[in-house]
Amino acid sequence: MEDPDGTLASVAQCIEQLRQSSSSVHEKEYSLRQLMDLIDMRENAFSAVGSHSQAVPVLVSLLRSGSLNVKIQAATVLGSLCKENELRVKVLLGGCIPPLLGLLKSSSTEGQIAAAKTIYAVSQGGVKD
Repeated sequence: MEDPDGTLASVAQCIEQLRQSSSSVHEKEYSLRQLMDLIDMRENAFSAVGSHSQAVPVLVSLLRSGSLNVKIQAATVLGSLCKENELRVKVLLGGCIPPLLGLLKSSSTEGQIAAAKTIYAVSQGGVKD
């Protein structure tokens, strides 16, 4: 796959940074913001994140065990991936619902909103899911 503007490399670098257990909370927040910016600004970043085999597992893991800000950002990225049906199913099967429900129960209004939006996005496939 060609990568003339470096999007694939940038996405892979963000995901690898998120996978590293040695990364600080600040580094994880920065990588998540960078990943969200790539998705928002580059058309091919969306599919690059979706095609990366570790993207959804890493994001769900951060949603389970990250700091509140990391959980909010991970929920936002997962919700944005749900725009495409195939990725929505990946997110759903990735086990996002229990940690999203936990975030929904948090005392943070911002966390509750992010969780609710992502639950809504992931549930848009209809009854067959």
